[in-house]
Amino acid sequence: MARELTGRGWKVLEQRLRTRWAEVDVLARRGTELAIFEVKSGTRAADGRTQFDPKRHLTRRQAARLRRALAGLAPSFDDVACLRLVQVSVTWQGAASPCVEWHLLWRGRAGRKGP
Repeated sequence: MARELTGRGWKVLEQRLRTRWAEVDVLARRGTELAIFEVKSGTRAADGRTQFDPKRHLTRRQAARLRRALAGLAPSFDDVACLRLVQVSVTWQGAASPCVEWHLLWRGRAGRKGP
């Protein structure tokens, strides 16, 4: 995942970061943007049916905790203006390359009373 993010212009700051609010899969930065990337993965059956839908695996409660973590971490960075919570869904089907989908779950401004 770090290589994919780097290729999209993000600098990975931390992976598997434990905060007092939530455990963060990836914390990354791009310019004045700070983002948490929550990675969910699963497999597809040979007929294309999804056995595990990673898009539905993150609960509202978990998303709220991740938003609080993002808002709590933002003050550590002086020039951050935009905060993002992104879910990355990785679906595997056999030996084929994975299908990677990006889902923006939340976007806000740093410094405002948060989520």
